[in-house]
Amino acid sequence: MIRLLSLKFLSITALGFMLLSSCTISAQDNESFIQGKWRLEGESPKDRSGYTRFWFLEWTFANGTFLQTGYPPIKQEGKYRIIKQADNKMTLELYEQKGNFGTADQTIELVVDRKDERLKIWNQAGFKRVKAKD
Repeated sequence: MIRLLSLKFLSITALGFMLLSSCTISAQDNESFIQGKWRLEGESPKDRSGYTRFWFLEWTFANGTFLQTGYPPIKQEGKYRIIKQADNKMTLELYEQKGNFGTADQTIELVVDRKDERLKIWNQAGFKRVKAKD
């Protein structure tokens, strides 16, 4: 009886360690996955004159730094750190910033979609990785 309980305890403990280690690997994998440039683009509705305007937003993540650029003109840069991680969601703290949106620290959420190779950044879905030109 004691031997059976010990075996069950060891099995449950091992499972717990496996789950914990897979979360740690997932955090590292997610940070590795977001490295590089990500782009979202679109077209605004027609204005009164009948013209549409094209826009884009890009985020670049590189080893703890970020750059946000876009059109209409946007530029924000600084550093990031992961403050929360759960499965495919990451919460980043942006700090030491400068640019259009000021210098105050802020947090943003990223959702990683490995299957479609997309990111959702700050509630904006559909960011695609920008491939480096040869």
